[in-house]
Amino acid sequence: MKIIDSFFALKSNLNSVWQKLTLLFIENSELQVWSTHNKNGEISWYAYDPTTRRSACFGSEDDMRAWIEKRLYL
Repeated sequence: MKIIDSFFALKSNLNSVWQKLTLLFIENSELQVWSTHNKNGEISWYAYDPTTRRSACFGSEDDMRAWIEKRLYL
């Protein structure tokens, strides 16, 4: 019985580690988008793609969306 209990405990721990690693990779691969305002109230849009390690800055939301769509359909 002790060997079987140890096996199931190990299996449970391995499953937990696998789930945490999977979440780590999924979260780190999500596109990040944010905006900032300067002193004049103008908005700049930024995007970072952790998968390709590319970032970009845009003067409009439409330009940023076009960049995202291009990224999605490569």
